[in-house]
Amino acid sequence: MFKAIGRFFKSLFNTFWRKFNSFLKKVGEILFNAGAAYILDVAREAVSELQATDLTDDEKRKKAFEKIKNYAEEKGLNVRDSVINTVIELAVQELKDLLKR
Repeated sequence: MFKAIGRFFKSLFNTFWRKFNSFLKKVGEILFNAGAAYILDVAREAVSELQATDLTDDEKRKKAFEKIKNYAEEKGLNVRDSVINTVIELAVQELKDLLKR
């Protein structure tokens, strides 16, 4: 009985994860078309650099946010904090996908 429950939750989690990942990809496409492509490369770079550090996930997110925000300001881009947070999440998901391969 416990195995059946475990399989159910595993299946439920896997389904959720696939749909969430698909959602993030769609959001990524929307952001890319809205000009967030300028900061996406910076987010990828920041996430890659911070991945190997001993910082907590929260500290990594804050450092990545600062780097992207500073870049956007230097380039004269008016980017909302919510867009920066979303781009960071996209970069994290891309990195996780790469590490799985």
